[in-house]
Amino acid sequence: MPRETQFYKLDKQKAQQNLFPYLTSKVKFKKTFEDFIIEQKLWHLKYEAICNFSSEIIIEKVHTDINQILPSELSLIIKWLDEIYDDKIAIGTKREIWEKIYYELYYETGITQLFRLISVDAYGFMFQYGNFSSYYELEGIEEDNCGENIKASYFTKFLDYILLLMKKIIDAKLGRSKHVFSIEESESLTEIEKNYFDDSLFTKGVNEQFNFLNSLWATFVEEELENDGSSISTRDPDLTTILLADHFLSICLDAKNSLTSINTNVLILDSL
Repeated sequence: MPRETQFYKLDKQKAQQNLFPYLTSKVKFKKTFEDFIIEQKLWHLKYEAICNFSSEIIIEKVHTDINQILPSELSLIIKWLDEIYDDKIAIGTKREIWEKIYYELYYETGITQLFRLISVDAYGFMFQYGNFSSYYELEGIEEDNCGENIKASYFTKFLDYILLLMKKIIDAKLGRSKHVFSIEESESLTEIEKNYFDDSLFTKGVNEQFNFLNSLWATFVEEELENDGSSISTRDPDLTTILLADHFLSICLDAKNSLTSINTNVLILDSL
């Protein structure tokens, strides 16, 4: 399976008010969360996989503060909600009913997906996340082979890093980008530049990475000219960053605008 990376924001109050009753209900759904976890444990035992999760611990975290949850635990909740959603829409309801069910199961329970990346897109984006974390120490919890639970402020700074890097790539027309900044995009990027004007470490990180990508693209273009352009691909995560600069710019601006609440952490679910 290709790499899949999902980014979620959490709402403590909504999880307490709406998700907690779902997880503890014995009658609301065909399969209780407790029974779902038992099934998952049996599956893990069958394939001799590590199995150190429990419904009691997950439910307690949702009850007290969902922002303390581990990526693997959130993944289990989402998988359970996905089963409920699939079961409900299988009845053949209309599209507007599907949307209502989706809203109730996810947004109203305090679990909102910011965006999702797969395959080379995920590799390129997470490679830049790795570059960023070499400048700034992680503010959160890392779970091996599952993802991270990080402070929203840390993720927002990463988004700012990506946004200014993408701006440099687009301005320099690397990747043959034809992106034209909208007024809203220009205003947002200008504001970010102002915010980090005196942050030498941040500026250093963006400039160093851009200089590297600029040099990489020059080498890549030269190779492509020799090969009649036949080998252009996203074979390298750095090239992916260049070729998808406009896409990364768009999703990061949307995510940044969504992270206005102080009631959230950001969960990165990363499946290789």
